[in-house]
Amino acid sequence: MAERIVSVNVWIQECSGRKYLQLQWHDPHTGERKTRSAKTADPGEAEKQRADLEYELNHGMFGVESRLSWERFRELFEAEYAAGLRPRSREKLAGVFDVFEALCHPKRLAKVNERTLSLFVKSLRERPRPKGKTGLAPITIKNYLVALKTALGWAARQRLIAAVPAFPEGTAPKKKPQPVPAEAFERLLDAAPDDRWRAFLLCGWWGGLRLSEARHLRRRREDRFPWLDLAGGRILLPGEFAKSGEDQ
Repeated sequence: MAERIVSVNVWIQECSGRKYLQLQWHDPHTGERKTRSAKTADPGEAEKQRADLEYELNHGMFGVESRLSWERFRELFEAEYAAGLRPRSREKLAGVFDVFEALCHPKRLAKVNERTLSLFVKSLRERPRPKGKTGLAPITIKNYLVALKTALGWAARQRLIAAVPAFPEGTAPKKKPQPVPAEAFERLLDAAPDDRWRAFLLCGWWGGLRLSEARHLRRRREDRFPWLDLAGGRILLPGEFAKSGEDQ
């Protein structure tokens, strides 16, 4: 059976000489007539609301925030938003989603609120780390929240949620990178288990590469990954891969 097309009409109600614009339609599931105030007396604004509501009703978006599962939201976000990002950005977002799901177990998108985010931060601060340490660094927690805010901001723009929940406030200390003493690096290099590890470490030491840049380094020209230009005595990072989004 073909899916029913829902039409929305603008209805004018008069009371005490004043006109009130209403939106009317029939519920696609129950057939019941529904009415909602346009909250405006401007026919042009009411027409815009009518067209938007009609689109939402016919594309299964109206009221979707009350029932959309977190799992389905993640599928939509990764397919429609994250797919256009650099591979490293997609990996980062996927990692944040995995940690958020492991710690907070979200079931529905609409249930992710201020309390959820506050408990998420608390869990990150208490998360066990190697060598008996506890809690992630403030800058790492901040980056997790930035990634989540990006995802929920997209959800709000797509009208999957009414609004982005307020995020916990907090400041991460701004620290400048500290140079690694040569002696410390030499000890690390001596402890490397094989030549592959030594090559990986030397890419960072001599080439100044980040971990992901060294891991993806190629010997020949690439459009998506860093590559070694021996003739030019340089390493090139394509804009699609580089953190800045520009060729380096």
